[in-house]
Amino acid sequence: MSPIPDRSSEAERFFLRIFKAVVLVVMGLALLATIAALVGALYFYLQSPKPPTPAQDVPRKSVDIDDFIKQLEPKDEKKDEQKEEKKEDRNDPKPPAEKERKYIEDTRKIIACVKQSNEKAGLDAQGFSEDVIDSFRRDIARVADETGRDRGQPYVSDAVRVVCAIMLHDKVIALRQKNHELRVFIPAVNFHIRQWDQIQLQARQFEEREAKRMAQEERDEEARVMHAREQGKLALMGALAGFALFMAIALYLIFAAIESHLRRIGHALEGARSDRAALPRAGTGDTP
Repeated sequence: MSPIPDRSSEAERFFLRIFKAVVLVVMGLALLATIAALVGALYFYLQSPKPPTPAQDVPRKSVDIDDFIKQLEPKDEKKDEQKEEKKEDRNDPKPPAEKERKYIEDTRKIIACVKQSNEKAGLDAQGFSEDVIDSFRRDIARVADETGRDRGQPYVSDAVRVVCAIMLHDKVIALRQKNHELRVFIPAVNFHIRQWDQIQLQARQFEEREAKRMAQEERDEEARVMHAREQGKLALMGALAGFALFMAIALYLIFAAIESHLRRIGHALEGARSDRAALPRAGTGDTP
């Protein structure tokens, strides 16, 4: 008669195999998660602030003489000139100490343009005495070297360019030919002062905006790196947790294997003792 199979033992072995498979899968996933977390932690910790976008160059602008010519109105020019001259006299401080005959060459260039304009306009080309030239030179030096203003030699050089361009412009010469009373020279000088200061102000504002932008980008990068390192800490903690789970499962499997081997050894020893007890004793003559 064949022995009845123990179905409960087969079921236990089946579920045990499933459990072992699940444990091995979890162990593998824990190992992969640990490696991925370590790689992520390394990536986050190696983050460094990126340099900000370099500051852009200030847009190059120059005084546009067309703006002056468009607003040139002969009937109001004399009044405007007087108002502007009074305004300059009232607001400008006393000139600082200056070198002897400073800006004299630039002054002579402007005076030469005025003479040439007068000749083309058919006006009496009266000469300019040295006293008049030096007086105008002192005015230029006072404006150019005014404290707190970004002028100096660049302003004077640009004044020569702009004033000469205005005085020798065909439209200006035509207007002066029609109206000999039209005053252009001093209004042109004052126009250039206003436009130059406006351009310099815009340039300073542009540089300030660029400096603020770069500082903000640096702060944003520092915050990003700090956040990345916080994420690196979390990833490292995740790696440690994954490694701990992996080691716990590995130890469980090791202890389970040891326990299984010890059980088998125990069963083997017990079977050996049973077999030894079943053997006939020596000298008894018993047969099996």
